[in-house]
Amino acid sequence: AARSSGTPSWSMPMLGFRSGGQIEAQSCGSTGPVSLTGPAPPLGAWTHVALTYSSTNRFRLWINGSQFAASSSSFITSTPDAPLTITLGASPVGAA
Repeated sequence: AARSSGTPSWSMPMLGFRSGGQIEAQSCGSTGPVSLTGPAPPLGAWTHVALTYSSTNRFRLWINGSQFAASSSSFITSTPDAPLTITLGASPVGAA
């Protein structure tokens, strides 16, 4: 998120993995970063991961159809229609 006078001026949700292999979703609200951590998915099995947001229902992380985590309070994002891009493996930056 870009900051202007200490408050975010825009935000974009991100979904990835923590160093321990757990699923992590992040965004930024009017009070700062919002982070949700899920489980480490099992190896050799499909895991369905979904991230939802609404100003009334908050930021939610779903694992295999069940809500796993939710932000503690609602927040406003200025990019509600921005697509969520997920990169698994190496970053495409600098790739040939």
